[in-house]
Amino acid sequence: FSLWGTIPSEIVLLSDQLQVLSMKGNILCGTIPQDILYQMTNLVSLQLSHNRLIGSIPTSDNNSNNNNYKLISLSLGNNELTGSIPSTMNTNFPQLSILDLHKNYLIGSVPSSLYKIKELYVNYNPSLEGMIPTVLIPTNGTTTSNFN
Repeated sequence: FSLWGTIPSEIVLLSDQLQVLSMKGNILCGTIPQDILYQMTNLVSLQLSHNRLIGSIPTSDNNSNNNNYKLISLSLGNNELTGSIPSTMNTNFPQLSILDLHKNYLIGSVPSSLYKIKELYVNYNPSLEGMIPTVLIPTNGTTTSNFN
């Protein structure tokens, strides 16, 4: 038994009470609704890995910083996402400490704004390029980065 189809934008109607949303390992397709990231401000963990999601990682249309976002863990790995990694991820989600984008089709380089995230997984994105920043080389064992 698996969930299938697109993620309905009406899911934001749960935003007042929902803190963890895990829909990993299903057959979800289509794009990630922008509202799921930018209107569900109480979300602490969003797990959408191991699906068939396409398109780019949503960015906010709102130019003002909203530091009310509580998102700590975002897992979008093992999908079919394309485009670049938004440089505003850490600005939009200041508490973000786990970002899993492995096994997609992302392009460009990893934005320097993400260098301080505690766990960053971007392995198996064949079109990501650039040098591994020296700031990501662990010195005290507290940072995990995967750049295969």
